[in-house]
Amino acid sequence: MNIGKVLRYLNQGYQKNGLNGFKNLVKSYWTLQREPEIVDAEVLTVIIEPTVRCNLNCITCSEITRGRTKKDMNLSEFESILDQFPYAIKLALQGVGEPLLNRDLFRMIRLAKERKIYVYFNSNGTLLDDESANELIQSRLDLINFSIDGGTKEVYEKIRRGASFEEFRRRVKRFMEIKGAHPLPEINAWFVLNQYNREDILPTLRVVRDLGISKLNIQRMHTWGRKDKRDVVSDEEHFKLREKKDEVTIASQEIGVSVEWLWDIEEEKPIRRCQAPWYTTYITVEGYVTPCCVHGSDPQLIHFGQLKGNSFREIWNGKGYQEFRKTLKSDQPPSICGDCPAYSQGILT
Repeated sequence: MNIGKVLRYLNQGYQKNGLNGFKNLVKSYWTLQREPEIVDAEVLTVIIEPTVRCNLNCITCSEITRGRTKKDMNLSEFESILDQFPYAIKLALQGVGEPLLNRDLFRMIRLAKERKIYVYFNSNGTLLDDESANELIQSRLDLINFSIDGGTKEVYEKIRRGASFEEFRRRVKRFMEIKGAHPLPEINAWFVLNQYNREDILPTLRVVRDLGISKLNIQRMHTWGRKDKRDVVSDEEHFKLREKKDEVTIASQEIGVSVEWLWDIEEEKPIRRCQAPWYTTYITVEGYVTPCCVHGSDPQLIHFGQLKGNSFREIWNGKGYQEFRKTLKSDQPPSICGDCPAYSQGILT
């Protein structure tokens, strides 16, 4: 974590909880240095899943993860969960579904903002209309990432099944018009790299520029910890992208859109840098506590307990989490982490 990020976190912690918040940030720092099995520091960043429903059927997502019985989290459940994170300074309101499908989303954002929490989420952008655009702006949401996995109609619609390329651009462009000079939310674009779109990055940069967005995040695709998406990933190609990465970097400067590569696309022998189980957690719609937003976001594969009859603190330092932390530090990490693209770089900024 760079010094600028550390200073920003220290300021956020102090603004939210005063001297106690500052002390917890210091505790968190030492926790990340020592990586103990029992964590004394309070969680800083939390991911809460508002819904597992989605209006699209993208080839990069696992249909299995949406087959869960409970579909949405309501405001009361959300508030009860948020109460258990008094020192949280950053919240991702997202999961395996499209956040805008949850009718309580705007109230969730406002509730978190009242508690001085930085709030963001990813969206496919296809459900935006004037009403939701104004709600997002008035809620004081900090950041929204619009998912765009292709810069041409053919590639975009192949990956984002059920979406129209033209409609996506129209809705996001309208959102940008309504946002106008409002400083919030900050807007980024998000690109999930897979075997079908690796040649479509430059056209995507141009579309992003034309929409008035100044930054594109490029992320390696992950498989949700399951084998049903292995044919989309094409790992071998990920390690041959040095030349493409250089080309994109030069083009981004000419086009005027900055690019951030999330998770190393070149590392052939991954070195663990992920520290998720020491500072963050993922809470599913059902209230299951899971380790992260990547392979660990599916409670059918892994979870450490449920926030029904259990406090988060009990689960956070329970035997399941302790064993997970211990194994993650070893030469044989948990099976759920085996092909995780975040293993080498962590999961959150």
